[in-house]
Amino acid sequence: MAYILAFDTCFAACNGGILNLQNGKTAVFHAPMERGQAENLVPLIETLMRENKVEMKDIAAIGVTVGPGSFTGTRVGPATARTLALARNIPVIGVETFDVYYEAFGKGIDDVLVAIDTKRDDFYAQIYKQGKKQSAFILKDLEFDGTIIRESYLADDLPDFLLPLVAQRYRESGETKFDLAKVPQPAYLREADVTMPKKAVTTGS
Repeated sequence: MAYILAFDTCFAACNGGILNLQNGKTAVFHAPMERGQAENLVPLIETLMRENKVEMKDIAAIGVTVGPGSFTGTRVGPATARTLALARNIPVIGVETFDVYYEAFGKGIDDVLVAIDTKRDDFYAQIYKQGKKQSAFILKDLEFDGTIIRESYLADDLPDFLLPLVAQRYRESGETKFDLAKVPQPAYLREADVTMPKKAVTTGS
């Protein structure tokens, strides 16, 4: 049996699952967490595979969401995918979070806006016109003359849409081995906030 392993850490959770490429059956996990994805992702994957009697040698490709999302979470997923794929010499399939939500709710609708709350009083946004993606941008006010899809709509169902999307792109790619030049990178729409350490204040004696 050959499987797809795919996961997501872009939001306040670790999401993931495996999909059997022969029969399409899936097994998934969803673990809510505001932080700690880097420490918890691999153990969750190991538990899922052990419970379903799947070994890493059975994995044909690894899929991962590349953002946008939280800055730290968006780094964790691709870094983990790269490490696992390199060890097995299998391809990595990157999927933007926008595409997962469009796959779940937007297919067949002419004008769709996928909006991801940045927790900073604005949204990461992506417009799809008749299925074609426009340029992503940051949106202040959630107004759109069409269908709006929010990231909160999926809740714990994200792996159910991520897995078949990754499987489809894996088949279309024709890739069978790890290729460093094709490893997906995190997708950011803004730079991370960096707070510089304050200089120590010294006083004379």
